[in-house]
Amino acid sequence: MAASVMGAEKLKGMEIVRKNLRNKQKASRNVRGRRIGRRRAVVAKAVNFLHVLWFDTCYLSTH
Repeated sequence: MAASVMGAEKLKGMEIVRKNLRNKQKASRNVRGRRIGRRRAVVAKAVNFLHVLWFDTCYLSTH
């Protein structure tokens, strides 16, 4: 009987480990998504900045 209890405990431990692994994978995926989002934001900022510069120089000088 003691052996079967040990087996059950071990199985429960394995389940927890498996869940943790799954959560870690999800977390890493989220981090990757966030990083991509940040890069997009940086690109958007740069484009915005360039557009403002272009607007200031070309548009305002012609009008």
